[in-house]
Amino acid sequence: MFTNRTRRSLAFTLIELLIVVAIIAILAAIAVPNFLAAQARAKVSRAKADMRTLATAIESYAVDNNVYPIVADEEGNDIFPYPGAGPAEIFETRLSTVITTPISYITSRLAEPFPEEGDFNENPQFGFLTRDYAFERLGDPGEDEFTEYIEELGGQPATAKYYILSHGPDRIHDEPEPPSVASLYDPTNGTISSGDILYFGPGQGFQN
Repeated sequence: MFTNRTRRSLAFTLIELLIVVAIIAILAAIAVPNFLAAQARAKVSRAKADMRTLATAIESYAVDNNVYPIVADEEGNDIFPYPGAGPAEIFETRLSTVITTPISYITSRLAEPFPEEGDFNENPQFGFLTRDYAFERLGDPGEDEFTEYIEELGGQPATAKYYILSHGPDRIHDEPEPPSVASLYDPTNGTISSGDILYFGPGQGFQN
């Protein structure tokens, strides 16, 4: 038969319970940020894989047509480089559906895993801009603007003919501003790190 002293020895004290709760809280504080960071890294890996796939489709289109695909809006509608056409912000154009129809260089435009902040489109797209579009849309200043933008991104060679852009985990298009240069995603900056993920073509790959 248990005595009162034996029963008391089998119970937890309030201090012991508080210590256990504190240990669990500390472990959670360590684990949750690591889990969120792992999610961000997984999405970055997916974005880069999708951008390489899009680059292959773009290059295939260029081989057949001797020109890179025209830029488009979020819905894939072509934006022609005539005065008054296209978005006010030239660097927020997208990839046209010409790569999916009538010839399917890729089955569908791939959705951006980091949609632009405030973007409620059900299928948000990677950014896409070509040197030819910048030149035809804005004339000589347009090409200069495109070239300067690329050169500001950490010294990327200005020979790039196009780029594919993901907004990165912060979901904001980070344009470089003097005197800063690179505005590229760096996984060491934290879970919601600033900076874009950019692929430069043909064949130049990722700057970051």
